[in-house]
Amino acid sequence: MMNFQDSYEHMDSKIEYSPESIICSDLYSSVYEFEGCSCESNCLYDNCSCLQRSGIKYIFRNQECLESYRMDINTSGKPIYECNRNCNCAIKLCGNKLVQCGPRSGLKIKKFCKKGLGLITNHLIPSGSFVCEYAGRIITSDMAKRLYPVYMSKYSMNYIFCINEKFGENIYRTIIDPTESGNIGRYINHSCEPNCELIIVRIHNNFPKLCIFAKEKINIGEELSFNYGDTVIEDNQSVGQSIECLCGKMECKKFLPFDKYCFE
Repeated sequence: MMNFQDSYEHMDSKIEYSPESIICSDLYSSVYEFEGCSCESNCLYDNCSCLQRSGIKYIFRNQECLESYRMDINTSGKPIYECNRNCNCAIKLCGNKLVQCGPRSGLKIKKFCKKGLGLITNHLIPSGSFVCEYAGRIITSDMAKRLYPVYMSKYSMNYIFCINEKFGENIYRTIIDPTESGNIGRYINHSCEPNCELIIVRIHNNFPKLCIFAKEKINIGEELSFNYGDTVIEDNQSVGQSIECLCGKMECKKFLPFDKYCFE
């Protein structure tokens, strides 16, 4: 198997560094592994079952240089899959592995006056490039409801992230908590006009990875940001749920998104 590479650290020693999301024990019964492809060499659309079911392929100048990879999204609307540990190509780079190999180099945690900690880049990041996973503990809705008031009391901030996917008439909901265990992605701030976007990728099993990709060229020294969600806080929302947005953009919605269903 290829080794996952992530040499970053937290600024706060009380936070556990977790290179990728960890599924809590309450969800173990919901996990199922994917079958792998049987490719003998490089994975190409014509011969790779993982690519054939995936909504993207990666394009690159050099298959061995992961930072040359770019995301090439098709219009099928299909979920996105990388090759996994059950694939015949598991021990090598095959052209359909990127997210699972760890974050790109050159990311740096920086203190901002009003926003607190954020993430900048020391290297130019081309549009379509993978930045990092947004990792933490994958928890249940009941756990999120219990933890939310604790975190607001302790940190005056909620880091819990909820992603909703629609498959037919069903909603598939994943909740990731990077508050006290997560990776470098937990430092990426929200923006109402972000330079990154969240892309859902599945690799070894049915639980998604929340992956940050550059949606435009990001220059050296520029802060990375993505949109935490489309839920707009209402005028009658409780004060405890109203967290001011500090992105400073022209189209700023004034408050951070809030997933009310988790905490009602």
